[in-house]
Amino acid sequence: MGNCLGGGGGGGGGGGGGPDVKSADATVPDNASKPANNGYEAPVPPPPEPAKKDPSPPPAPPAQDNALMGLDIPRPGVATFELRTFKYKELQKATQQFKEPENVLGEGGFGKVYKGFLKDWEGSKDPFPIAVKKLNPNSFQGQQEWLAEILLLSRIRHPNLVKLLGYCAENGEGMLVYEFLGKGSLDYHLFPEPKEDEPVPAQPLPWEVRLRIALDAAAGLAYLHENNVIHRDFKAPNILLDDDWSAKLTDFGLAKGADTDQTHVTTRIMGTMGYLDPKYMETGQLTKKSDVYAFGVMLLELLTGKRAMDQTQQGMPPLTAWAQQYLNQRKPDIGALVDPCLLDQFTTKAAQRAAHKLAISAKHCIEEDPNLRPLMSDMVETLRPLVAAAAEQSAAAAAAAAAAASAAAVTAEAPASQGMGCMV
Repeated sequence: MGNCLGGGGGGGGGGGGGPDVKSADATVPDNASKPANNGYEAPVPPPPEPAKKDPSPPPAPPAQDNALMGLDIPRPGVATFELRTFKYKELQKATQQFKEPENVLGEGGFGKVYKGFLKDWEGSKDPFPIAVKKLNPNSFQGQQEWLAEILLLSRIRHPNLVKLLGYCAENGEGMLVYEFLGKGSLDYHLFPEPKEDEPVPAQPLPWEVRLRIALDAAAGLAYLHENNVIHRDFKAPNILLDDDWSAKLTDFGLAKGADTDQTHVTTRIMGTMGYLDPKYMETGQLTKKSDVYAFGVMLLELLTGKRAMDQTQQGMPPLTAWAQQYLNQRKPDIGALVDPCLLDQFTTKAAQRAAHKLAISAKHCIEEDPNLRPLMSDMVETLRPLVAAAAEQSAAAAAAAAAAASAAAVTAEAPASQGMGCMV
């Protein structure tokens, strides 16, 4: 449990959501890095004669300078966050020599993810937990994703995005160091599978927690989109949970940048089956609405407790196809969609209305026509009141339970007190 950050097919164990569809991609946006020219010519006096040119050509920029995933290396005028450069020996010590299997959190095409502890991190007296993603040196795709994450996460930061603390590029090793999130991935809690080294969660995720996760994930995606970044591999394994059940997005190796005047980015198909936008698969044109489609799939997973694509059941249709038979009815049959583990939490009208609202929101997100899908900022505004109402309902239920327990305790004590009085 804990951060998987790309382990197990892109961010968590348990076959979450379907196979990854990844291929090398170095597509540059059509308008990338073109020099500005406003057509203005200098007035007299004429400029001095240019100096003689050096016959030797200037050195070529690194191959990855502008080609990786459409993301530019930070340049003057672009706000960046400082990342720490870690020494290999420092991370080796933090992870107990990359001890296996005890410290392995997950594994994927990129490589393995290890749990570790840093001493004296930012003045902390206690060991500071971290997750170290260690690059497989034989993976060219992994090298691309490693650099892409550094470029992206040095420019953006948000409470609902996993924080990159730094990186290591030493001794031929590439590693990324993240904050550690103790409760692991949404996939782990939503689709528990018995494993020798991991206990199965004792209880299914409560309805209130699922709504909070949906809101947090929506806020993270909305922030990315506001900064013209498309995640491209949004899915349950790539949503990590901290000890307070706050959700943070991770695994930005496939993220794609798009300038504000671009309606789409033409690129090779990359992502995870079950979450992939059908229009993107058909045309190769990636848009922010492709992320919205994947978010709609995740909403259905939260509501139904079913995987986006269940590979364990032969012939089982994708979750979207299964759900649409109920969503597309004249009066959507929400009861048929709700996770059976949650039925006892839908006894109130308020909870039933919230489930209905979530189901209809998912339906809008997975519309075949991307233009009919909502913006992620719209989804944040839709989910916020649902989370607030669920929190109020949960607090009221807890208060009622506490009052009932207190009354029961008083009732249990009364006969004993009366008996003692009779003895006196």
